[in-house]
Amino acid sequence: MGTASKTNKKTEKSTAADPAIDPASQLHEIQKLLFGRQIEQLETAIAELKSETQKHLGQMEKQYKDSLEKQRKVHNAQLSEIAQKLEEDSAGHSNREALLEDELDALRKSLDQLGSQTEAAHDALEKQMLSESQHIHEELNEKHKQVLEQLKTGTEQLGDQKLDRAVLAELLTSIAHKIHPQA
Repeated sequence: MGTASKTNKKTEKSTAADPAIDPASQLHEIQKLLFGRQIEQLETAIAELKSETQKHLGQMEKQYKDSLEKQRKVHNAQLSEIAQKLEEDSAGHSNREALLEDELDALRKSLDQLGSQTEAAHDALEKQMLSESQHIHEELNEKHKQVLEQLKTGTEQLGDQKLDRAVLAELLTSIAHKIHPQA
């Protein structure tokens, strides 16, 4: 017990002798040492997920626009063709004109249906992307809570125990080896 009290006295003397060292900044540095890598990895994972989500959204939006544009071109070409036929045959073919108008109406209805289907598909895609985004957000929040809990536990343990610098160094080394065994 004599050695422990000497060590505590030395620690008290070194702390008292060096008023520039703030316990809060020491705690912050210890937290940084203990959990800095995990926080950095979490931030990297968040950035990668965001980038991946943005990329995925961009691809889906491009596919949606390309598909819609192709359908519009096809329908516009068909409408133009029907309109041209109507003009050519309007003089002597009133029956034929009625048939072509029916076909044109059918194409318009088809185009309207396609627009409704496209809008419904877009809404479903939006809901799916929102659901995925919420799921990712929940996962990230859970990981963040876990890291904060570990940080809080480590901080409480360090605050509850009076350690000398050698024991503290051993503890930090042990934690570092647990976090990154290959280091």
